[in-house]
Amino acid sequence: MPRIACVILNSLSIFPFAGVRTAKLKERKVRWIIREMEKGEPVSRIASIQKVTRQWVNELYRRYKETGKIPIQGKPGKPASQPSEKVVDLVLMYHQRYNMGACGIELAFGRDGVHAPHNRSHSNLKSRGLARDEPKKRGRRRYVRYERRHSMDLWHADWYQHSLDEWWLVYEDDAFRLVAGVATGRTPKMEVSIDAFDSSVAAWGQPAHLLSDHGSVFWASPYDAVVRGPPRFTVHLEELGVDHILSMVGRPEGNGKVERVFQTLERICGRFDSLEITTQWYNEFWPHSSLGGRAPLQGFHWKLPPERIFGLVDSWFWRGIFKWKLISG
Repeated sequence: MPRIACVILNSLSIFPFAGVRTAKLKERKVRWIIREMEKGEPVSRIASIQKVTRQWVNELYRRYKETGKIPIQGKPGKPASQPSEKVVDLVLMYHQRYNMGACGIELAFGRDGVHAPHNRSHSNLKSRGLARDEPKKRGRRRYVRYERRHSMDLWHADWYQHSLDEWWLVYEDDAFRLVAGVATGRTPKMEVSIDAFDSSVAAWGQPAHLLSDHGSVFWASPYDAVVRGPPRFTVHLEELGVDHILSMVGRPEGNGKVERVFQTLERICGRFDSLEITTQWYNEFWPHSSLGGRAPLQGFHWKLPPERIFGLVDSWFWRGIFKWKLISG
């Protein structure tokens, strides 16, 4: 007999049930096995139907005969081990720093090279009253996420009422969620919107497009069924070569990214002295779920189109030459 055939036969004699699992069965399947065994059905047939070994079928029936009760099995897999104090302290520290749930903490862990499943982090937070089960959030939400391919291709703009006498204005990049500019005021004003946009452009560059709603600070609404001319905000954008895009009326999700960043800034603003400092911390450290746990500033420059990257390199080069000339005299 060939050597390979001998090896196969020997393996089958040693492992007569190779390829058959011995996993834990659900209660209804165990009850079915007991009923079939009581009927006198062959053990091999029962084991083949349930895809378990004959020894496991006999073991379940033996337990039933000894106790008179259906042998209920626990959940499959090994019991969960208790997390170390170091991991628990790390979860609490990240929760205090970012004020995020278990999924957000897992993203922050991954960015910093730490591995800890979000289920375990959720258990730790829930045992200390810092989290709770929310069945409505389970499962993937039905939505279509869109984003521009490159940074600086589209900015979102909107005003948000932070308190009774304070409003926030935010300009946010669509591709990498960077907050390019902010402003505050007692009420939304077009002059503030224009000045904040110019300051944002001076800091980050000029976007190709800007998306806003039909608010009076961005757009002139018709009055008495008479359409007025374009507002100063739109005229100012056109003079700079920026295309002003308006979201559809009654569709707030069109500008949903900036609405979401308002929620984040609202959550973390209490630990900082101003909205500007809050925004800076958000850009540099916030583990954004849509960015795989990265902070907005960590990938903003990598998503710039090639022509903008070349422009930045060119400006940095000549800026360095000018500074060297000033130093050298």
